Amino acid sequence: SYTDPIAGLSLTDDALPCAIAVRQKVQVIAEDMDTDPRWRDSSVRTHVLEHGLRSVWSTPIYAKDGNVLGTLCLYHSRPGAPSPQQQNLIAHATHLASIAIERSRTEAALRRSEAFLAEGQNLARMGNFSWHVATGEITWSEQLHRIFEFDPRDVVTLELIASRMHPDDMPLLEDMVERAKRGESDFE
Repeated sequence: SYTDPIAGLSLTDDALPCAIAVRQKVQVIAEDMDTDPRWRDSSVRTHVLEHGLRSVWSTPIYAKDGNVLGTLCLYHSRPGAPSPQQQNLIAHATHLASIAIERSRTEAALRRSEAFLAEGQNLARMGNFSWHVATGEITWSEQLHRIFEFDPRDVVTLELIASRMHPDDMPLLEDMVERAKRGESDFE
């Protein structure tokens, strides 16, 4: 009953402390929504008071580049401003929130990129792999698993790859493996 009426309100309006916090990139402390003249004509003032709340503390959550990702809003049933200890907790909470939001966005972008690459490989009927020579770790794309008819749950090894090669091509594979182990990196 509290959030539904204010969800989606414009950030260009001065009715919400969080809107001002976002636009001006400053913490907005409404110590008493009932008596503070900034909120006298605000439709949100009535809404806040009807829910038994009196003070609203809205703090921007900043991205690494300084842009505002969102706000942390704390509501209290009594008028008041945050103490130094509360300000410290607010600073820690907004910092942690910024890390979580940016990480979530980065992971979502990575998932989109991976899906785009996988779809491109599927359409082109090609795949990709990496081989960390020092550890022997081999990573294959889903499409390469399909091309070689390997179960995606199988651990890909040089031996498994060799099992799919024509016997006449084995010397080529062995030569490539030895050259890679010597540090060469240009292969056809």
